[in-house]
Amino acid sequence: MKKSNYDIMRDQAEVDFLNYDQEKTIAKFGLDFNDDYIYVKFISRLYQINRRSGKVQWLDG
Repeated sequence: MKKSNYDIMRDQAEVDFLNYDQEKTIAKFGLDFNDDYIYVKFISRLYQINRRSGKVQWLDG
């Protein structure tokens, strides 16, 4: 099955995220975090970014 452009870009962003200095990003934007996730609020919705895989998901509630 052929990947969509969205899937290709999402997968690449996950890989790129792992190359960022996470501590610097956390400090610069005052983000909440723990050992596993960085939390980002975007358009009134809370998301978590897995610090080991770069995968993003939103949190319900």
